Amino acid sequence: PVVSTSANLSGLEPCRTTDEVNAQFNGRIPVVDGLVGGRKNPSEIRDVLTGQLYRQG
Repeated sequence: PVVSTSANLSGLEPCRTTDEVNAQFNGRIPVVDGLVGGRKNPSEIRDVLTGQLYRQG
C-alpha cells in the first residue's frame, strides 16, 4: 500500500482528488478518500539507500 497526498502516472499531472485518481488510473487501484494538506507541489521522491532523485519536490 502507498499513502500519499498526490498520485500520478509518469509524465502526467499529479492527481489531488479522488475523482482525478480514479480517472487517471481507470479505477484500477483502491482509493481511500480523506483530507490532505495544503501543499501545492508534489513531494520529492528519493531512493533511501542510494539517494537517487526520482522526482523533484
